Amino acid sequence: DPMFEVAATVVLLAYALFLLITAGLSQEEVDHHGDTLWFANFAFVCLFVVEVLLRILADGFRFFCDGWNNVDFLLVGSAVGELVLVSVNIASLRILRVLKVGRVLRAVRIVRRLRELRVLARGLAMSLKALVWITLFLAILQSICAILLVDGLREKRHIELVGSIHPSGSPYTIGDFFGDIPSAVFTLFQILTLESWCMGVVRPVAYHAPWTLLVFIPYIVFV
Repeated sequence: DPMFEVAATVVLLAYALFLLITAGLSQEEVDHHGDTLWFANFAFVCLFVVEVLLRILADGFRFFCDGWNNVDFLLVGSAVGELVLVSVNIASLRILRVLKVGRVLRAVRIVRRLRELRVLARGLAMSLKALVWITLFLAILQSICAILLVDGLREKRHIELVGSIHPSGSPYTIGDFFGDIPSAVFTLFQILTLESWCMGVVRPVAYHAPWTLLVFIPYIVFV
C-alpha cells in the first residue's frame, strides 16, 4: 500500500531526527529528560514492531525471502531486546553499548524506503569490486615509491629538516619520514592527503636530495 510506505518512511525520518537530537544532548540533559526520551524511544519501537508484524501478516513466509526484510527484522528485534534489558535493569554496560550501536543502525532502514537511496546503495555495492582492485593498484604504486625513497635516502637519514618541526620543538630528520618502509608509506599517504605535503615534507627533503622530485611529482600527479 503506497500510504503505508509513506507512513513508514515518515516514522523512520522522525526517528532519524530523534537520534540526531538525542546524540547532541549532554549527560545532564539526558538524565533530566530520561523519562521523556525513554517513552519516545518506546513509541518508535512499538511503531516499528507493528510495521514488521503487518508485513509478516501480509507476505507470510515470503517476508523472510527478502534481504531487506531480514535486516528490518533483526534491527527491530534488537530494539525490543534493548527495551526489555533496560526495563528489567539487567543489561551490563558493554551490552548497552552494543545495543546503542544497533539503535543507530536502525536509521539505515531509510535506505529501503527511498528509491533513490536504494539505487545509490546498489551502485555502491556493485562498484566495490572495482574499488578493491583500484586500492590494490594504488598500494603497489605506493610501495614502489616507498622502496625507492627508503633505499635512495639511506645515507641521509640523519639530516635534519629545518623546515619541518616536530611537536616537541626539534626538527624532523629524513629518517623520521623515510627511514623504513612503514614510515615511508605513512609519509606518502600524508602527501596523498595534501596535509603539509609541500613545506612539511617535499621541499625540505628535495633540498637535500633533489632527485626525489622525480618520485614525488609523478606520485602526486598520478596517485
